[in-house]
Amino acid sequence: MEVSTSVSTIRGLPVEASTSAALSQPSSPPSSALPSPPDSPDSASSFPSLTSSFFFSSADASPPHPHDQDSGLIIPSLTLPAPLRQPTAYGKTLGDMRLLVLRDPATLARTLFEGNEDVVDISAGPGDGSDPVSVLRASTDWVEHRDAHGLEKFEPSHNVEIVDLSAHDDALSVVTGPFHELALALDPHAPPSALLASLLAAPASPLFTAVIAVSPTEPERALLRTLSAHVPVVTIPTLRALPGCSAFRPASTLALRTGLFRAPETLALLRAEAADRFLHWREVERVADNMQFVREQAQEGVKESGRTRWDKAKWEAEWDAQLSHDVGRRLRERTITGPRPTPSCAPAPFDPLHLPSLFMFSLSLLSPLKESLQRLSLSGGRLGLVLVGTLCAGIGIGLVMRSG
Repeated sequence: MEVSTSVSTIRGLPVEASTSAALSQPSSPPSSALPSPPDSPDSASSFPSLTSSFFFSSADASPPHPHDQDSGLIIPSLTLPAPLRQPTAYGKTLGDMRLLVLRDPATLARTLFEGNEDVVDISAGPGDGSDPVSVLRASTDWVEHRDAHGLEKFEPSHNVEIVDLSAHDDALSVVTGPFHELALALDPHAPPSALLASLLAAPASPLFTAVIAVSPTEPERALLRTLSAHVPVVTIPTLRALPGCSAFRPASTLALRTGLFRAPETLALLRAEAADRFLHWREVERVADNMQFVREQAQEGVKESGRTRWDKAKWEAEWDAQLSHDVGRRLRERTITGPRPTPSCAPAPFDPLHLPSLFMFSLSLLSPLKESLQRLSLSGGRLGLVLVGTLCAGIGIGLVMRSG
């Protein structure tokens, strides 16, 4: 019994298919063992479209049998990854936003992240494990990386954080943690300025943006009073009696999400308030450090001198006694060595009634007097008489004044 089919077609079929096809054909005489013409009804075109259905069948719809792998005609199906969510214009320019919550951070995360068009990825958990408290993260943009082969890889930016303060024993240490890091990076002698405040309020600032409290209890309000000096406080509903609250006062959680993600001026306000609180803390710490340094220096001086405290009256008494002792010693030295000599450069006193001086003064007047008398044409006798008279008059006047 022979099959009146094309040999090439039979070779292309699986073993089971060719065997079944050969058994199903009717017997024919030996003269019909020759191949049929192409247009014959017994040709391969009369077979069911097994080959077409085999090549284009889906692997998920009809999994192949183990013996089908021998034919080498299996095309595996590939599952493409889901496309990344495109960030919005607000998400690209949002920057870093770090929020603190007193309790139940998951509820606040659902309110802020779920259904938010600006959020492209949500990551739960503490991340790399380096955070001291529980942190919930979300991303509003993607970060592009390239490996050594030049392939692009996109990772979430994780620029939004919600920190659970209830998971830490000391909430104030969590808030002031970035303060100490910034204080080490800044010049301690640089005074507060508008430029420094602008740098601290930048989108990439490491400061916490705000602490969020929804319907806070009385113990939570007491904690908020302590934290308000270091971070802006946002409460829902607004507690006007609570000091240190932020100027941003949303009426609901929906208004909170709109203000944080869709109002750049509101986010800039919170960052500026956080920067002002850090600068205030920095000035307080600097003054306290200076006072502590002065106090330590004073204590070291007291220890070196052996006194418990500085006594002004005792110091003045000891200084006066030492001064008196030094003055007395100097006087005794002068007594032993004799009086101090009068300086030779000091002029001698001039006595106008001193007789030798008066005589010499009278003689100094003779030359000009002689010239004057010559002009008056006086004779020699008369000139001598005038001179003697003048001399006697001068001596007499000097004696009278000296005696008086």
